Amino acid sequence: MKPLESFFRNENNTGTITLLLVIMLLMVPYGFIIQIGEGWHYYHVNAAVWVFRDWSYASGVEVYNSFGFLDPYVFLSSLIVGIFSYVFTIQIIRHHRAETTQKKVRISAVLTLIPLAPLFFLSLFGVSMQAGGGFTGPIPLFMILGLIIDHLWGVEPAVAPWDD
Repeated sequence: MKPLESFFRNENNTGTITLLLVIMLLMVPYGFIIQIGEGWHYYHVNAAVWVFRDWSYASGVEVYNSFGFLDPYVFLSSLIVGIFSYVFTIQIIRHHRAETTQKKVRISAVLTLIPLAPLFFLSLFGVSMQAGGGFTGPIPLFMILGLIIDHLWGVEPAVAPWDD
């Protein structure tokens, strides 16, 4: 058994892995905004407890550059936009306890992209929710990391003959 796999299979690490999932849920970025205009740019990356914004002109003049941590507005918006990420986290934990199947975990993983995916597809066609145009969309990093953890940590529920 590989060292990483043995870490996830060890029942003594359940609390550690749950804590890791919660930290990832709060710290891994889930959305972005990129706007590039004539002689200026604006970048914005969100996580549940932090946000990074950069707005600069090509001449080197920084209009706005900030890193916010524990911003109440960002946290409240992440509760709304990231609701499926919370569901996904709960599903991973339930899968470890053999209370749900991997298929349901994967469905909840795809749902994490739903709140921001329409904005991304609209921005590809030039329709933007931001002044000045640009791209807005999800960052699937939490989904990918969560699926890897679920693959290593999840336990399929026992199948009874009458469960078909």
